[in-house]
Amino acid sequence: KNAIQQSGPKKAKLVGEQVTRSRNEINRLKSSIERLRRRRALDKISSSRDEKFDDGDAGDRAEEEMYCENIEAEKVVYKSNFSALRGLKSDIENVQKLIEKGRRKVQQDFDVWYGAMTSSDARKVGEVTPADGYEVGRQMSADVPGGKETESSKRLSDVPL
Repeated sequence: KNAIQQSGPKKAKLVGEQVTRSRNEINRLKSSIERLRRRRALDKISSSRDEKFDDGDAGDRAEEEMYCENIEAEKVVYKSNFSALRGLKSDIENVQKLIEKGRRKVQQDFDVWYGAMTSSDARKVGEVTPADGYEVGRQMSADVPGGKETESSKRLSDVPL
C-alpha cells in the first residue's frame, strides 16, 4: 500500500476516536448536570417539609454553570473533529476510486495484450508483442552434444498456442 492509502485511514481512525471521546465527555457532563438537578430537587422537597424553603444552593448552580461551559467547549471540539472526519472520508473515497480505476485499466490492458498474444491474427499482422525477441530455454551447454541448441530454444513466438 502506498503512503496515502495508509495514512488516510489511520488519521481517520484517530479523528474518529477523538469524536467518540468528545461525545462521551459531553454525555458524562450532561449526566452530572442531571445528578445536580435531581439532588437540588430532592433537597427542595426535603427542605419544604421542614418548613425551611431554600431556593437552591449557589454552589450547585455554579457547578452546573461550569458543566454547561465544559459542554459547550467540548461541542466545539466535537464539531471540529466531526467535520474533519467527514473531509477525510471524502478523501479516502476519492483515493479508493482512483485505485479501482487504475485496477480496471491494468486489467483491461492485460486483457487486450493477452488477447493479442493468443490470437494467431496478431502474428499475421506483424504486431509486436512483449514476447517477440525473447527466447525460451536456450540451452547450449557441455551436457548437450556439440553444444547445439535443443528443441527448447525455440523463440516464444514460434511456439504454437
